[in-house]
Amino acid sequence: MGAVTGKGLSDLILKIPGFVATFITMAILGIGPDFGNIAAEFAGHRLRMGVFGIIKYPSVPAGALLVWSVIVRGRVKMVGRY
Repeated sequence: MGAVTGKGLSDLILKIPGFVATFITMAILGIGPDFGNIAAEFAGHRLRMGVFGIIKYPSVPAGALLVWSVIVRGRVKMVGRY
């Protein structure tokens, strides 16, 4: 839709059904897939560290801190490469 109309999903929903439908849709899409993606990311990190024999309990929070610091403190150009 975005390639054809040049607008994002929220713009298209806002145009016809209105603000309430847009808010509910964006909340559902923001919570569901994002939470699943984050859970899968940390599960993969835990398994990856297990392959190398590293204990999972300190490595997962350390990985989360590393990802958070790159996103929050990193430059857009640097974060975009990864």
